[in-house]
Amino acid sequence: MASIHSGRFFLALAAAMLLSPTAKSKPTAPITPSPARLPGPRFVTPASQREAPQQSRSPIAILDALRKMPVIVPPNTGAPAEAFDRWRRSQDALRRQRVNLISELEVAGYAGKEMPVLRKQKIADIRAVMRGIRTEYLAWDNALREMGDLHPSEPIGAFAELATVHDAARLIAFDQLSLSDADLRRAAALEIAALDVIEPEWTGDALLDALRLRDKKTRDSWNQWFIDNLPAASLARKAIETDMRFGKPIRLQGAGMAGEQIDTRDWLGDVILVDFWGSWCGPCVVEMPELAKLKEALGGRGFHILGVVYDSLDRARSFLASHAEYDWPNIAPVKSNAARAGDSMDGYTSTIADQFGVTSYPTRWLIDRKGQLRKVDSAGSLRETIETLLKEPASK
Repeated sequence: MASIHSGRFFLALAAAMLLSPTAKSKPTAPITPSPARLPGPRFVTPASQREAPQQSRSPIAILDALRKMPVIVPPNTGAPAEAFDRWRRSQDALRRQRVNLISELEVAGYAGKEMPVLRKQKIADIRAVMRGIRTEYLAWDNALREMGDLHPSEPIGAFAELATVHDAARLIAFDQLSLSDADLRRAAALEIAALDVIEPEWTGDALLDALRLRDKKTRDSWNQWFIDNLPAASLARKAIETDMRFGKPIRLQGAGMAGEQIDTRDWLGDVILVDFWGSWCGPCVVEMPELAKLKEALGGRGFHILGVVYDSLDRARSFLASHAEYDWPNIAPVKSNAARAGDSMDGYTSTIADQFGVTSYPTRWLIDRKGQLRKVDSAGSLRETIETLLKEPASK
């Protein structure tokens, strides 16, 4: 019998509360901050941890405090785990502080030109903190819900409500449940309502995550919605378009880590495992020894591995230099002014990952002997799948 104290029970309960219509809080009137009482869900940090009493600060002073907030650079690859833990704790503290500062501006009624950007930042910070906590989860969820209540007819309000649906989908996935058709339709409506405040590349992300909880027939029935309603830059739309390309020919090209040209057409007639990875990605690094074993065992039978790097160029080069056993070719990241917002990649991105909407790492594809894109069967052995493809006839 499951214990009500188990983590899975709590997550399922939280997810149910997130989606329940009765769980939605009602709009509240502005509350005057008081050192003895938190001013509703707008503030999620105890008063004792704030820099100063909110009622004593002008919007100019609050904006100045926001501008002076430090930027904490993540540790280098290979740093001890304790260094990354300290960095995450520092980042969490900064996010909490920034949420409170932006909330002060809202309570003060400040309506300057910075507010649209600051509200989006507040939502991003709330969600980042929520992913790393448990005991305070519902308090932070209330902060998101209140933003939806305060701006019910604005895109930012739809974005805040969409964020609660997105986070609920992730919690529900943890408990191996799924969202109803009505939930999917609501998520789709919120995606449309929030288009103006979501960066084009991230539009559709919440709905795509929710659809991953459903069966293939349901997922496929939504494919055309992504193409008809989302901008071409949407990574979710690109992921759908890529999914529709499985079983069809594909060609990947790009410069390698030393500047050499790589083209999968050069290996037509062989089987290629495409590995999207970064040195910052723990699962990517942990699984690389298994890829090396695959190459050693099957390389003589017409099997190749091609890495697609999503990382800063210097970090990727440093990692590969210290792991000579991972000697397969890699398509290098490129410098781009359009690198994904919020990423610590020193301005680098992967044109192939961006082209095909790859946002989860590691992601692995297979290209068969005919040059067709094939899915990796997550239910079976990767080696068994590769050996099956190696037995298929080559392209003529």
